[in-house]
Amino acid sequence: MRRAFSDTLVEVADVNDKMVFLTGDLGFEVFTELEKKHPTKYINAGIAEAQLAMCATGLALSGFRPVIYSIASFMTGRAFELIRTGINYQQLPVLIIGAGGGYTYANSGVTHHAAEDLGLMQLMPGMQIINPGSPSEVRELMLQFFEQDKPAYMRVGRFGEPEYTAKDPIILGKARLVSEAKKQVSKPSVALLSTGDTVISCIEANKLLKEQGFDVTHYQYHSLSPFDVKTLEQVLSNYDHVIVVEDHFPIGGLYSQVSSFHAGSNSSAKLTRLGPPHELLFGEPSIAQLREQFSYDVSGIVSTCMALQR
Repeated sequence: MRRAFSDTLVEVADVNDKMVFLTGDLGFEVFTELEKKHPTKYINAGIAEAQLAMCATGLALSGFRPVIYSIASFMTGRAFELIRTGINYQQLPVLIIGAGGGYTYANSGVTHHAAEDLGLMQLMPGMQIINPGSPSEVRELMLQFFEQDKPAYMRVGRFGEPEYTAKDPIILGKARLVSEAKKQVSKPSVALLSTGDTVISCIEANKLLKEQGFDVTHYQYHSLSPFDVKTLEQVLSNYDHVIVVEDHFPIGGLYSQVSSFHAGSNSSAKLTRLGPPHELLFGEPSIAQLREQFSYDVSGIVSTCMALQR
């Protein structure tokens, strides 16, 4: 996803005179092409996330379209006040990028943990929250951001995330149907809801489930705000079990959106969440270890689905 992000920056800069990119001293050799082709649109502001938000506010007020970039824990935590009062209160068209959200950088220690980044940004009314799960989602959602004039926060992963095919196109604010289960009469119906790169784990789990004779429906929520309530309403009406898979705290992420809507509906669907708990995490575990420990890896998703359908 990181490469798709840098490539899309160049693509936008080629046609948009007002786009300007500010980095918090990150991205060595990642943004080389942008810096070479458009040196006046590339600013290294140093390790100063609050300054990134302040600069972006001034640039946006002057008619520019800033994109600010740092590690997710720093971009959201250190700069929260200035994002809130400068960017969001004035509804300025700034794209805020958090690299490695959730526990992507878990083995770098607690300073790099960002299991609350989506929740922090979602607390602000009017802030769009984008959590793509593939390079193509990064590109398409970025391009759609530049077609409007509202602020947004977007997570991007590392490198090497695979592409995937889905039945629905990539539309900001609309969930994507990745796969739909065939009608089953003898077993309870199950729907998986993913966000960010958990989409890939859900796809791999679904393949294994089909080999075992199980079939589940899968939706990808790459947008948490605006949130696709219409699709969720259909899911809660049509499925017995709904499983949310996320790399985020249970507060402020996809599960919060789903459970909040579910509480006010007449749905009898049972909700299950797979993801890290709302607890302090210490040490330097890898993201793979955490996903296994808290059952939001492929094996955990498979086991949960099979247990529900017995």
